[in-house]
Amino acid sequence: LKLAAGAVMVKWISDRVTNHGIGEGSGVILSLFILNQYIGSMKTIVSSFVAGEIAVAQLSLFFGFFMVMIMGAICLQYGCLKVRLTSYNKDLLLNGKQLKEEFSTFMPFPINPGGMGPLIVTSFLIQFLKAGANALAESTNFYAPAMLLSNHLVYYSLHFVLCLMMNLIDLNGTPEKAQAFMTRIGTRVEGVKPGEATIRLFRYFQYITRTWGGFFLASMVTVGLVVDDYMLKQIGVTIGYTSMMIVVGTVLQAKRQIESLKQMPKLKEKIEEDI
Repeated sequence: LKLAAGAVMVKWISDRVTNHGIGEGSGVILSLFILNQYIGSMKTIVSSFVAGEIAVAQLSLFFGFFMVMIMGAICLQYGCLKVRLTSYNKDLLLNGKQLKEEFSTFMPFPINPGGMGPLIVTSFLIQFLKAGANALAESTNFYAPAMLLSNHLVYYSLHFVLCLMMNLIDLNGTPEKAQAFMTRIGTRVEGVKPGEATIRLFRYFQYITRTWGGFFLASMVTVGLVVDDYMLKQIGVTIGYTSMMIVVGTVLQAKRQIESLKQMPKLKEKIEEDI
């Protein structure tokens, strides 16, 4: 009962955060929990360094990789392929009326549109598999799945493959929606017929960008897990590089939403002037 009540409370708080436009609610709550864990980890690392248990070279390696992971997470959030668009007429159309200026001349295809969602889903899936394998071992004495998942190579490979696959999933029908939006505002890809030809082209662009983005994300996650395991063996504590990626992604997403909310009054005023 307490668990259910807690889940309902967390869901309610998440919805309030999301509705107020300061990021995706569940991601914000998860990031706050991760940051709280970081405080303890950082204290342990500093104490070990002061006591001489960690060499300067080791500390530089850990925090240097920390910065590399942050920069990689930023690249994942902002990396995209831009496809140039051209108008049917001189001006764009909005709801059948012409506007004096174009909003954009490009259609962006992000390499990582789901943010850190693929990483979060992958982590939950693997933890679910491990829990199921352990329960199976306890109830039937069949230890093969549990032993397989405890193997480091299998564990890293699962993260890599699942992160890549999750990044490829498109539940929103992005190419079709993009084509419908372009038709509504009177634009098209230069040299490509509107309709099915444009949708096929967008599917190709989406596949290429998401594949590269998924490969980049999966590589960062896998390397982060390896370095975390190395830290655990060397100094008995980890920074949590994959968790740090979730925090960076959540912060950047919240930043974009806040910036978008600030632009809404200006955009509304501009549209009212032009229509």
